[in-house]
Amino acid sequence: MPGVEEETSDAAGRAVMEVTPAFDARTIPEFDGTGNVVEWLEQAALLCELRSVSLMGVLPTRLRGGAFAVWSRMPAATRHQLPSVKAKLLRAFAMDPFTAQAEMARRRLHPGETADVYLAALQQLAELMGGLPERAIAITFVNGLPEAAQAAVRDGLGDEFTLERSIFAWAGQLTSHVPVAGWLRPAAAWLKRAANKVTKDWDSPITDDDLRKQVSDVARRLAECDPARGQWCVSGDSVTVWTDASSIARGVVLSDPTTGDTVTSH
Repeated sequence: MPGVEEETSDAAGRAVMEVTPAFDARTIPEFDGTGNVVEWLEQAALLCELRSVSLMGVLPTRLRGGAFAVWSRMPAATRHQLPSVKAKLLRAFAMDPFTAQAEMARRRLHPGETADVYLAALQQLAELMGGLPERAIAITFVNGLPEAAQAAVRDGLGDEFTLERSIFAWAGQLTSHVPVAGWLRPAAAWLKRAANKVTKDWDSPITDDDLRKQVSDVARRLAECDPARGQWCVSGDSVTVWTDASSIARGVVLSDPTTGDTVTSH
């Protein structure tokens, strides 16, 4: 496709002609019917949108083999209508709802795969099934995580996660049993402070959307990479244990018996 000339101005206000590089349709991989048609269509649409190019004007040139045959046999009245072409390609090459459901039931977080990529794959399968509630996708997402992360994330997504005491309990479960927690420890402390600000008492419902989003973000990052790892540098061969408890919480502090310095507190 030819380049597009645009007139702009430089610092002195003089007209300057700039040429937008031509769009190379080859940046869109060819599709012959053997790959993931949903992913291919999304990629093609995003690339065309990025360069302000008509997807329908490019799509047929990237079809090969069986995919081109399906398109070429469409009626002339619908062959150049994007919704009709996409629907035809999806019917011909996408998973049917039954296969998509079976694949979703088997799908797990792969080693080295990020949580965002895993979630996107589940959402794609849900679309092929005709759509699923977000709650159902979230449950499938959690069930596909490593067992070590499932319990913590389930608590973060649970229906009962609506009270201030629930946030404090969840944050405590995430960090109270480990000496090294990286970013998770300040994040848990922040969630507890934020819960205090938006509620009146321990059993007040959490209705603040920002706090709920922050909780979801912590749960997502935790599923992606548990930060509770690393070195805990402690010297000496003895500690002093201080403990206290109330109806709200239990607390333990370990201190150096010689210097009185705190080793850790939970």
